[in-house]
Order: sequence, then structure tokens, then C-alpha cells
Amino acid sequence: CKCPAAEGIWSAFWLLPENTKALSEDDELGTGKDGVEIDIMESAFYREKLSKVQHVIHADYNATHDPVSAHSQGYLLDDMYHEFHTYALEWNEKEYIFYVDGIETWRTDHYNGTSLVEQYLILSVEVGNDNVPWAGDPNHNDKSKYYDFVIDYIKVIAKPSKNQIAWHERERIMFVCLDPATWQGREYDNHSTPLYKINPSKLNTDQWCEAAVSWGAKTILFVAKHTGGFCWWHTDTSEYGIKETPYKNGKGDVLKEVSESCKKFGLSLAVYVYPGDDNWEAYIGGGGRTKDPSKQEEYNGVYRQQLTEVLTKYGDISEVWFDGSIIIPVSDILHKYAPNAVFFQGPNADIRWAGTEAGEVPYPTTCAINSETLKTGVSTAANGNVDGDIWAPVEVNTTLYDHFWFWAKDKEKKRKSLDRLMECYYKSVGRGLVFLLNSTPNTSGLIPDNDMCLYKQFGDEIKRRFDNPVAKVSNCLTLKFDKTNVNHIIIEEDYTQGERVRAFTLKAKTKNGYKEIYKGSIIGRKHIAVFNNIVTDEITLQIDEEV
Repeated sequence: CKCPAAEGIWSAFWLLPENTKALSEDDELGTGKDGVEIDIMESAFYREKLSKVQHVIHADYNATHDPVSAHSQGYLLDDMYHEFHTYALEWNEKEYIFYVDGIETWRTDHYNGTSLVEQYLILSVEVGNDNVPWAGDPNHNDKSKYYDFVIDYIKVIAKPSKNQIAWHERERIMFVCLDPATWQGREYDNHSTPLYKINPSKLNTDQWCEAAVSWGAKTILFVAKHTGGFCWWHTDTSEYGIKETPYKNGKGDVLKEVSESCKKFGLSLAVYVYPGDDNWEAYIGGGGRTKDPSKQEEYNGVYRQQLTEVLTKYGDISEVWFDGSIIIPVSDILHKYAPNAVFFQGPNADIRWAGTEAGEVPYPTTCAINSETLKTGVSTAANGNVDGDIWAPVEVNTTLYDHFWFWAKDKEKKRKSLDRLMECYYKSVGRGLVFLLNSTPNTSGLIPDNDMCLYKQFGDEIKRRFDNPVAKVSNCLTLKFDKTNVNHIIIEEDYTQGERVRAFTLKAKTKNGYKEIYKGSIIGRKHIAVFNNIVTDEITLQIDEEV
């Protein structure tokens, strides 16, 4: 921007919380965790003939802004009134970092705390008066001239939260789908199976975890309740669940067993708790809406109790799935009882669906999206916007059997091939995202032996291809190694700071000079570049566009 070249004309680039009342209410030590005024750039120094900006944090206003304000010393720069300059803020959970023209000018943790709420961007020009005498008197200006605050562009770079970073780093997740539908050979429970027939007597959650570990998954996502309403944990909210079956004489709690096995194997636990329920005529795809509106309030209470039980009795939960979104108010429960979780679909969503269950997304698929789009609760990979203002990465899910989520003997014939699983890996993890692969325990409670073999083959193949690279380097754009044949490069950027690389080229050294072997756009957490075989001893990464 260019600032007004006039006395008493006070330009600013700043942020305020939606609830500005928070600024006049004390919080813990005035840290401003409930919202602050962040002045990224203030310019009111023309009267002093200074090309100067300052950065300021104000929290818990009082008459003098003290003692809970923090001011930079100011920064001098070349002619800010007639030349464009960039002003930037990096805001994370620990500190604020300010930049002018890409140069860090100030950082502060503001009394060991930063704002934890949404802040809204403001660009403003104020005219000086008795309340701001330090800006000068605008009457001293030539009144025949206009004094413009010229804005060239505004860019917001989306960055992941700590929960999203933890989710990204898990990389692979295993779904576990078991339901009365398994006994029926169906995909949705039609309540035709008497509860006394549901007795997975060989059920072994350790085996499930062994399957996950064998292909490198770091999370089990367990379907604790599907559309039919069958509950795999002990609850008094329903008489349709595992405690009503012969399993362990009615004392078995499968969600508890999964939780204990996950701890044993070092896996995180995620849960799928379907918002609907056939027992309440809360129909499929309705997000928990009941067919009979008079039942809605009562069902809301039931579901809220179920969700609370799942989130409070079984240890830390890393992810909560609301398949198809949710209309039942649960935000308070999630914030209180799932502080370390990411949320799939619904008003609190911070991860997205791929849009298909094919196990792949197109390249590039950005992790950024416009926040208003995300609030719909049903955004997909197709809704991404690389210049979006919020980070909401895509979870890429698929079945092991094409295309079935629940076991039946005949469905085993539809098992994916190892080659297809590897293709899914390249087109999910290899595109910076997380791969969610299903497992289907049978009516005995065990994952079939042939499935177990395939999971291990899958994990072994990933290790074979990627665990022993011919060379590895960090914080460097050139990779050198003994001359050999190569056809893959894994590239990573510090995605915790957003998707900064927007275009790149890989070049290999040959006897005739450097040869272009690959062009890409987004890198993100991980990008697996695959190209034709080439014999070389040096590959260079050229960044063609970045923000």
C-alpha cells in the first residue's frame, strides 16, 4: 500500500475480534486470549516528516491502554507515501511476528498469550482531531488535493492449527466398519437381525491394531454408531447396542476394547458417531434431523449424551466424524471434551471430504479454502482455494473392497489389488493429504486373513519404495548423490507456515546440461514427484512461484 502524504491523516491496517466487548473486559493477565486489537501497520507520522510505521497490540482497554498494550519501536522505510510497501503479520498460538517488505520488524508474545478467537481485517483512514493530536492537524494540508490510502492487494495465507498438524503427521488412518449390517450382508442396517444373533465371539481389537500398524496407519477410526443406531459402547440412551447382545454376556464394550488396544499399540483413536438414528427416524443424510419434528428436541438430547459419553470415557480422541454433516448443536461438547481433535464435516469442520470414495484426489488439491465455504459443513476437495483464508485439508477415503464398507463373504472377491492401493497412496499422501483406508471385520469380529496379508504387503511396498532413498537433504535446493537411475523425488516444505510454494520445476544434471524432468505447483506436507527414469548424480529444485 501507499499511505496518505498528509498531516492528520492516519492510515492503518489492523484486526479486531467480532466481540469487541472482550477488549474492555479483563482476562488472564491481560493476555488478550479472548481477542485483541492488532495494529499490523499504523502510520501517523507525516507531520514529523517521517516515513515510519509502528505495530501495536491492545488488549483489555482502559483510559490509557496501559498496562496491557505492547508497542514496537517503530520502523523507518523509504518513502511510504509514494512507493508501495508490504506489511504482514504471522500470528500463531505463541506469538505475533510483524514484517515490512518481508523483513521481520517486531515480535511479541504479549504477556505469554495470543488471541485464540477469530479476528477481522480492517483497512481504515482516520482524520486527526483533539483525540489524536499526535497525528497532526489536517487543516494544515492543501485542501485542493486528495490524500489517498492506496491498496494494491491483500493476501491471507492459511496455516494449519496444532491439531491439524498432528493429523497431517499421522498420514494414514484405518477405518473399522462393523455393524449389524455385517450380519445382513448389507451396507445399511435394516434391523432384521435379532440382537441375540450378534455375537462376534472372536473379536480381537489387538488384531485390528496389528492390521493398522502393518501398513503404517497411526490412527484407528472406529464406527461407534452407524445409521441404524447400534451402539458399540455401553449407554443407557439406547436399548439397541452391544450391551443388549450375548457378546461377553452383555458386558462387552467394544469401544473400550478398541481404546485399550490403541494405547497398547501406540495408535490414536478417532470415532465416527452417525448423527442420524433409525430408532428415532433421524434419517440418512439428514444430519440428525428427525422425520417427526416433535421428536427433534428429545433426540438432540439423546445424541448429545451419546457424543459426550464417547468423548469422555475412552481417552483422548484425535478425530470425530459427522458423516454428511450435523444439525444437532454439539459445538460446546466438542470444544470441552475433544480439545485435540479435528472434525470431519459439520459446522465445526476443519478437515474436508475428497468428494468421492475412490481413494484419490486430483493434483493440485489445496489445503486452503474460504472460511464461508467451510462453514457449510459439507465442503469437499473441489471447494479448495489456494488463496483461501483458512486451512482445511482433505481426508482421502476408500474401501478395501470395491465398493463396500461392511463385510460379507462374497464382497471379499472385490478386494483391491496391491497396485491399486499404491496408486491411492500416491494420489493422497503423495499429494500432501491423509489416506483413510477401510477394514471390515467379519461376523466373528476378526479381519479376514487375506485382508491382513494385503495390508502387510501394502505396508511393505511403501517401505520398499521410500524407506531407503539414494540421497536426502534438508534446507537445500540441490540434491547430489552417486550417479544412478532415479524416477521419484519426495519434496516437502514447511507446511506449518502454509502452502508457500505455488510452482516449481525439477531439473536433472546430464552430460548436455540440466534437463527439466518434472513441473508441479503445490508442495505442502509432501509431494511425490514421479517421472521417467533418468541416470544422474544431481537434481535441482527450482522455485518458480512462491508467496
